[in-house]
Amino acid sequence: MTTDEIMNRSYNEDMKSVDVSIQDKTTEIIDLYMVNLDDAVTPTITAPADIDDKVISVDATTGITAGDAINISENGRTFQAIVLSVTGTSITFNAPLDMAVTASAVVQVGKWDMAVDGSTEPKIYRVTPPAGATWDIVKLTIGMTASATMDDSTFGPLTALTNGVVLRVVDGQTKNIFVVSDNGGFAERCSYDAVYHTEVTSDVYAFRARRTFGGQDKNGVVVRLSAGDSLEFIVQDNLADVTFTKFACVVQGHAVQE
Repeated sequence: MTTDEIMNRSYNEDMKSVDVSIQDKTTEIIDLYMVNLDDAVTPTITAPADIDDKVISVDATTGITAGDAINISENGRTFQAIVLSVTGTSITFNAPLDMAVTASAVVQVGKWDMAVDGSTEPKIYRVTPPAGATWDIVKLTIGMTASATMDDSTFGPLTALTNGVVLRVVDGQTKNIFVVSDNGGFAERCSYDAVYHTEVTSDVYAFRARRTFGGQDKNGVVVRLSAGDSLEFIVQDNLADVTFTKFACVVQGHAVQE
């Protein structure tokens, strides 16, 4: 046996004794609806609010309605809830604040339901980190409900789309991840991690899909977003139909600690 062979054997035998410990991260969890931020209302907070408050005072509420998503970002964190009511210049939402906010906070109130008409002007729904934050997106979940049946040949309950919805990342360059025109396409792009629920209640049907990026049996990478970057869904067809009662996307991951 040569000297090199002896050294390689010794190295390999030593490496067999190395223990590897995998630890979970302990940074902030990201779990947010994609929201149409291009058409969002952006009022200014007029009075500080504390942790556990469910009402904020703002300078104007025109264009804000119950059911909208509200994002409040400050000091590198983003809070999200659903608007319950608007009274004068006060906005009440369904979750208690998990951070104190001031007049310096960035407020964005927009639509999260993607069952809209994007045929004339495409509608873009996105998540984007606030100033001072970087996020690693590990997966996203897609949820649809309808009053009509769904199958692999339809998009939700609708006829397969002409253009399709586009999932893309914008981070200094633009990268399309996939385009889907029917429910079967979601299953294909989500490694068949998709399921139909027939009649959740009377005349209510549902479809669920989950796309995971991280993990060696998936893409093997996460989607890293810094402030100004975004993960987006583009709606390019008319999805506004009375039978299509919800089309939403939730993005999940964690903040990055350098």
